[in-house]
Amino acid sequence: MSGIDHSSQWTRVARTFDGIEYRIRPIRAGDLLHVDNRGDMAFVAVAGEQENEHIIGVALQIASKPVKADELLTLLETLLAA
Repeated sequence: MSGIDHSSQWTRVARTFDGIEYRIRPIRAGDLLHVDNRGDMAFVAVAGEQENEHIIGVALQIASKPVKADELLTLLETLLAA
């Protein structure tokens, strides 16, 4: 697959307004979602160390096909419950 590489060039560190640090990175197969990373892109905001990180936010751009709002809501609920 010629999708994006998950190196540090795609990862950013940010802070909440109250100073809590989190990372924004490309979504990975282990995050329960497959994205082709050609026309579609997905990033997650994660807190915690890499081996114990948990998803605190999701951003999706799905250009390959229309997505219904209820499908997107189900997907987000699944990701955030993981």
